[in-house]
Amino acid sequence: MSEIPEAATVRGGVTRRSQSKRTRSVIIAAMLLGWEVTGRLLGLSPAVLPVPSRIAWEIWREGPRLMDHGIETFHVILGGLSLALVLGTPCGVFLAWLAATQRSGTRVLVLAARVPLVTFAPLFLIWFGFGSRAKVLFTFLLCFFPLVAGAALGLRSVTPEILALVRLMGARPAELFFKVRLPSSLPRFFAGLKSASTLAVVGATVAEFVEADTGLGYLMLADASRMDVPSLCAALVILNGIGMMLYGVLSLLERILIPWNAEPGEV
Repeated sequence: MSEIPEAATVRGGVTRRSQSKRTRSVIIAAMLLGWEVTGRLLGLSPAVLPVPSRIAWEIWREGPRLMDHGIETFHVILGGLSLALVLGTPCGVFLAWLAATQRSGTRVLVLAARVPLVTFAPLFLIWFGFGSRAKVLFTFLLCFFPLVAGAALGLRSVTPEILALVRLMGARPAELFFKVRLPSSLPRFFAGLKSASTLAVVGATVAEFVEADTGLGYLMLADASRMDVPSLCAALVILNGIGMMLYGVLSLLERILIPWNAEPGEV
């Protein structure tokens, strides 16, 4: 008897997710269709605001060039995010375990979050020169603090009562970490990781605005200087596609590792 409600709950969750995806697809399709129809009825010039079909044609026409620049931007995004993940996660664990530095460490994270780190892009050209290294390091700077905050706050999210109960049951420190603290930290850690993935796209684009001869940021800046709006919009679509793909992969990984934390309509 108990299996029937459980199966119904699972089916209900799957149905809600499917309905949410269909609704979202319909809304996006309606917006694109409205954009297309309105643009053609008003006779908007492609130099002002190209319609979706014009942007799609530009992506098809400039496919090889967009692919080359997109791969370069993706490498910068992935390099900066990976470096932040490797260095930021241990720093978050360090802040979480050192109770004496928790308050000061949290204040540093809050202060860093309020600083417009994008403004440091020109300095990276002076410190690290031109090339991919400066772009990756600048992207790393923007991703670092959300990952540190996610790891630290996640590991500190376990209530003292649960920790005391597990200790009374005879759990060793290693068991306490891997069976209690680590699973409990994953929701906040993934929230920080997804936030960092969005900032990675911003960081790579800004770095290519400031200094680059390749990448989608450079391509958009060059198109803007030529007033080539369709080509600029095509590069913008590819750039946002990379960001959405990366966010979707992380959301899928989150659903696999912590399915109890996924929202019904989440991808």
